[in-house]
Amino acid sequence: MASKDISPETMLAMEKSERLLLDVRTVEEYTNSHIPTSVNIPLNEIGARLSRLSDFKDSPVVVYCRTGTRAAKAITLLEDNGFTNVMHLEGDMVGWEAQQRQTNQLGK
Repeated sequence: MASKDISPETMLAMEKSERLLLDVRTVEEYTNSHIPTSVNIPLNEIGARLSRLSDFKDSPVVVYCRTGTRAAKAITLLEDNGFTNVMHLEGDMVGWEAQQRQTNQLGK
């Protein structure tokens, strides 16, 4: 199963309660700037935290990182563990910020 790319506009049109927006960057990167409504689980922690994501096995899961490399690895891991509706956010965080879209910062 190969994930598909999803545009920021399409992702934003999805009901927040029906999709998971998963940021797989480091905690530090997430703290500095992240897409509103996203959940941070760093790539190196996903395997250990799959049970926390199990409610989303058949729901849309939109994954992003900084440029796409970590997102691709996370998508493969999720699909290998039975997730059936995994998508990649086009442009990742670099693209999101280049389009001057809203971001949140923690601790500021």
